[in-house]
Amino acid sequence: MTAVAVAAAMFMSQLDGTVIHTALPAMAETFGVPPVDLSIGITIYLLAQAVCLPASAWLADRFGARRIFAISVLCFTVTSLLCGLTQTLGQFVAARIFQGASAALMMPVGSALLVRTTGRERLVHVMTLTSTAVLVAPTFGPSS
Repeated sequence: MTAVAVAAAMFMSQLDGTVIHTALPAMAETFGVPPVDLSIGITIYLLAQAVCLPASAWLADRFGARRIFAISVLCFTVTSLLCGLTQTLGQFVAARIFQGASAALMMPVGSALLVRTTGRERLVHVMTLTSTAVLVAPTFGPSS
């Protein structure tokens, strides 16, 4: 069950990246800005991930990996919804900061959970499942 939850979270994260890149021109039109201005949404997401990533192990050890993973998945889902509801570039950037921070916790803590909860004999199978979810996700995103 843990493997399915982690695979689903990784799928969501990867699909999000595909959707954002494809939707940038339409989003820029909606916000009334040039498409290049929306690249800050991608950059700030990656920056938030880089800043928050080191805290993931500490938070998982302090509060429990399952709890941090569940909270990060919930936060990622809520911030994804907020990204879709934004009306301005500023709101979009703010939502992407929180989305990147939750993704920074979701991915490594999920992987650590797999290693902790999966027996040695099934670890390769479980890692293959989650890796497949990451690799397949972009095919479900928009094509243009």
